[in-house]
Amino acid sequence: MVVATTQELADKAAKLVVINYASKQKPTIDVEEVVKSGDKTKLIPMGKLTPTEKKTDVQFKVTGTIRLPGQYQYTMETLTCYTVPVERELDVYCSTQCMLPVQEAIAVALNIPENKINMKVSKVGGGYGIKLTRACLVGVAS
Repeated sequence: MVVATTQELADKAAKLVVINYASKQKPTIDVEEVVKSGDKTKLIPMGKLTPTEKKTDVQFKVTGTIRLPGQYQYTMETLTCYTVPVERELDVYCSTQCMLPVQEAIAVALNIPENKINMKVSKVGGGYGIKLTRACLVGVAS
């Protein structure tokens, strides 16, 4: 995460970032690879449905596999946030789909009342849920 006072500083800082990976292991990013690997840290059981009765009037049995690679997505839009102190309040401009958790997180981090934080949000595109939860991190950092 890069936190800066200007866009120019943020761009310069981003170019200086060096990432060192603790593991050189090839990541498993395909859903089928994850299932085959049996890695329980990447599998979240959502429950199991058990039939309550067996029907006798079934005419067709459909079996097979459907792959929808377009559904294995991750947001390409970055999470951004900047804060402007105004009188005794903060104007927070954040790319979030849900303002409340961001406002609450900032209030807790700064130990100030939530009503002193004015959230300013433009329309944002689909972030597949990431902008509901992860925006708190950039909100507090700003």
